[in-house]
Amino acid sequence: MRLQRLAISGWRNLAPAEVRLSPGLVVLWGENGAGKTNLLEAAAVLCTLRSFRSNAWNEVVSWERMEASVAGSVEGPSEELRVRVEAGRRTGPTALARSAAMRHVLLGGREIHDLERWFRILRAVVFTPDDTGMVRGGPERRRQFLDRAAFNAHPSHLDHVRAWRRAQAQKSALLRTGTPDRRLLETWNEALVRTGVPVARGRARAARDLAAPLSSVHEDLAQGTPATVHYRCALGNGPDLEGSYHRLLEEVREEEIRRGIPLAGIQRDDLDIRIGVSGSMRSARTWGSQGQVRTLALALRLAELAVAGIGGDPPLLLLDDLSSEVDDGRLARLVALLDRLSGQVIVTTTDPGPLIRHARGSVQDLKVQAGTVDPDGATG
Repeated sequence: MRLQRLAISGWRNLAPAEVRLSPGLVVLWGENGAGKTNLLEAAAVLCTLRSFRSNAWNEVVSWERMEASVAGSVEGPSEELRVRVEAGRRTGPTALARSAAMRHVLLGGREIHDLERWFRILRAVVFTPDDTGMVRGGPERRRQFLDRAAFNAHPSHLDHVRAWRRAQAQKSALLRTGTPDRRLLETWNEALVRTGVPVARGRARAARDLAAPLSSVHEDLAQGTPATVHYRCALGNGPDLEGSYHRLLEEVREEEIRRGIPLAGIQRDDLDIRIGVSGSMRSARTWGSQGQVRTLALALRLAELAVAGIGGDPPLLLLDDLSSEVDDGRLARLVALLDRLSGQVIVTTTDPGPLIRHARGSVQDLKVQAGTVDPDGATG
């Protein structure tokens, strides 16, 4: 999977630009605030249809513009595919209407709504400094990571998650009424079981698939320190997940009605992440140092990439502010790992020197300065 061309317009502080990207390691470099992360964000939106910086589409649009777009050409098995994402502010008589935003996804010039089709063409694994929250933060961040890993390997997982979320939202709204219709509550509980069990199974498969590459990558980056992941499913580990879900919901039904909120289900799942400390495996959330947590977060993303590439074309790997997250020794070991990847890697950094110095293969470096991408600003 390769992004051959990237074109942006109206995107945050960036001037309109079109750049051609090499198939291997691409380094976007420049001073803080120059716009290199904005350019990486645009590439991430094209590949994932979501921003790693904001959930509000209107925020990617330049202040002086009403719309922004990112487009690209993707190397396909038999032809070059053209893809495009547009975001724009809606016009209206009120400030609220003007601040609202919309998004369009286009393939070959035509808008599409079949997102699974999109992700068969273009996907990415994205690492940012905020990913330490996967380790240090609450269970929701780890569930999001697990769902993203499952989706990158099997795009149909997204449909299961969305269906479960819709059922959960309907049940939550019903419970908030204070006097929910019990027959309707049972209907939504049945929907939660029907949609939630495939999510749990997808998460379990992703956790199993992540275990081996995480162990290998982490030992490479952390010089032999082991790391493990284990999926803690709220439904248990038995073969009858449907029966377990039904029993859980039955046990908490009266308490849910009394409190007006859902209390049991796969929204309680977690991913247990452990690292070796003094000869034993300990929770990385409480025992890992800041440096260990950064390395572990990076290893989790690289394991996600490995799982996503099983049996097919690997996604792109997008890494933001990489050199500030790891010391020179870890950076050298990381670049050695990246050199062995068959996919495209795009990295942002303030100092491209160490990355280029450690890389054994060819490197394309693009300077970003004051919102302008300079393809001739290579370090040499």
